[in-house]
Amino acid sequence: MTTRRSRGDGGLHWDETRERWIASVTVGYTPAGKRIVKKASGKTKTEAKAKLK
Repeated sequence: MTTRRSRGDGGLHWDETRERWIASVTVGYTPAGKRIVKKASGKTKTEAKAKLK
């Protein structure tokens, strides 16, 4: 079984239409309460995971 990332460490998922791994992380919140999410992508899972850091 794989280990889970901690809260705040972001996430990785496969985007079928773009055929790329997408990394996303919440960096904060706006004054209105919406999340500020930064995203990066990579052709391989390890490439996207490196950009997540």
